[in-house]
Amino acid sequence: MAEPTGSELSAQDAVASIARATAFDEPLRRRAEGVTWMVWGFVTAGIFLSGNALELVFGFPGPAWTEAVPWLWLAAGIAATTAIWRIAALARPEVHPGRRAALVAVGLVVGLIALIWVPASGFGLVPPQAQAALVLATLGVPWIAIALANPHRGTSVGRRVMVLNGALLALASLLWAPMLGTLPHHGFPETMLLGALLGGGIPLVTGFWQVLRG
Repeated sequence: MAEPTGSELSAQDAVASIARATAFDEPLRRRAEGVTWMVWGFVTAGIFLSGNALELVFGFPGPAWTEAVPWLWLAAGIAATTAIWRIAALARPEVHPGRRAALVAVGLVVGLIALIWVPASGFGLVPPQAQAALVLATLGVPWIAIALANPHRGTSVGRRVMVLNGALLALASLLWAPMLGTLPHHGFPETMLLGALLGGGIPLVTGFWQVLRG
């Protein structure tokens, strides 16, 4: 029987190496999740800021094509999220949630936003002054829905942060809507800057915390 050479791992060393590699998966997933939350914080802020920048230029309501701007931000967020997880998978392919999970998550986001936003805004269920608060509530629902459905096999920390993000966005919208109803218009200084701060700031802060926590 051939004797093991010095370069070969013993059975104990091999088991230890596998354990170290496996232990790397969870922190990598948590950090990738945190960066993903931060990306969606930027997306949310972008929806508010670009929406009202267009209002300042074209007035309210603006041209029909301006309704597509939030969806462009959502598409950018989906693209950035895909890139983050593909990069993470270069180190550990096991952390990638898979295409099916991504499609389910995208479907939940787009479907829930359309289900809430289109009827509420299109049929005049929400006054224009309070539509910025409706955006916060609309964006908060998918956070909680995806955390509960868990198509991406998220970490326990990541799922709790998602629920926290959704709850804080919904709470902010409830506290904010009565104040907006008293404003004469929903111009940039009164609503969208605060919307960008709340809607974008909440995921940015929680995501950064998760990245640092690892």
